[in-house]
Amino acid sequence: MLGLIFLKYISDAFETHYEKLKEGKGEYAGADPEDRDEYKAENIFFVPPSARWSYCIPPTGNANYAWIQHFIYHLAPSGQAGFFLAKGSLTSKTSGEGDIRKAIIKARLIDCIVNLHAKLFLNTQIPASLWFLSRNKENGKFRYRKDEILFIDARNLGYLINRRTRELSEDDFDFNERFTKLKVEFEEQLKEEDVLNKLISENLKKIIIN
Repeated sequence: MLGLIFLKYISDAFETHYEKLKEGKGEYAGADPEDRDEYKAENIFFVPPSARWSYCIPPTGNANYAWIQHFIYHLAPSGQAGFFLAKGSLTSKTSGEGDIRKAIIKARLIDCIVNLHAKLFLNTQIPASLWFLSRNKENGKFRYRKDEILFIDARNLGYLINRRTRELSEDDFDFNERFTKLKVEFEEQLKEEDVLNKLISENLKKIIIN
């Protein structure tokens, strides 16, 4: 939903700019509404210097970390934001993106990352990730988690409805059932490790060193 709101905002901004170019009044006198250079971002959007850029200048060829910093700038003191990005944004290091990500982590702004499967969106086949940001992770609204980031691996969730599209089901979000299953699996692993440790200990006692 947040992404759709921003898309509507961008669309309206470009349409308003086009109308002003077409009228050709004031600072727009003599402008050509068909000139592609007139539609550069700096000619349409005003971004305060303090927001450009708090954690490092993002690369010009990829807007992922420009958007992230834009979201952060507009967060209220206890605000939260959630958005989708390509999975590559989690590990990219080119053009300073790794430095920006490191700075955002150090600022304790990332609350949760969900690693998603590919084919969840009709307009792209690449895997995506879901980011949740929180300006203040110790505000009392939720539990204290200032130095924590929750990572959820959801790559195996969902099912294919055709060869190009995957959907998530309600069963994928039955966390009580999933937690109970994981707890049982973890307890079984602990039992197996305990047996293995005892065998190792017994075998070590049998070793004779001359």
